[in-house]
Amino acid sequence: MAWRHILPLAGLVTTLLPPTWANNSLLPSPPLPIASQQVSLEFPAGPRRSAPRSTAGGGIRGNLHPCTVKNETPFTALHPPDQLSTTMLGNPTLFVYVPPTIATAAQFTLTSPVGDKVYETAVTLPSQSGVMRLPLPDTIALATATPYRWRLVMLCGGEEEIVRGQILRVELGPEAKSAIAVAQGLQKAELYAQSEVWLDTLMTLAADYPQHRAAWRELLISVGLGAIADQPLLD
Repeated sequence: MAWRHILPLAGLVTTLLPPTWANNSLLPSPPLPIASQQVSLEFPAGPRRSAPRSTAGGGIRGNLHPCTVKNETPFTALHPPDQLSTTMLGNPTLFVYVPPTIATAAQFTLTSPVGDKVYETAVTLPSQSGVMRLPLPDTIALATATPYRWRLVMLCGGEEEIVRGQILRVELGPEAKSAIAVAQGLQKAELYAQSEVWLDTLMTLAADYPQHRAAWRELLISVGLGAIADQPLLD
């Protein structure tokens, strides 16, 4: 793959939410690490989360998945049903499932809330199907409490297949950050998940994917991504 260029919450978590999160905006407070506690990697499905929407679109002649091999799970972004991926980082990694496809290239675009282009690059698609990592470069520094939009367009001849989503950089309160700082492995991922920090949860599991594969699968199933939960995470 080639690249070219919250605010108070029940004492622990603070975040400024975009308009779609206007109601029921309080996030659950993550518990402090307890060594004997069983780890659960189910991402919270709070009342503020909307019904799932399609992550694929585009194409021509009415075909939504022109680049995907017939009867295969289509191009899919890994995010919760509301398409909003939260992170504590200025340049997180996104994750996208690439199906068996005739396409070899894609175009990634990141835009600001007012539609200004923040970053754009050509992406070389992997030769095998699986979950691809899309790390934002060090030159990107997402602003906190600002919902950015992104899209990845898979190109195949004169047609295209699209996945899209939003990224929101959030800030946790000091107690939550301290709990996460001393946690490791699955326990750290669980604290991120309970704080609804989606991308950091994925990145923590991806850092040691062979060991955390079962937890990865559980997490994806919890947000309705069971169709790709067993697909490999590509290097």
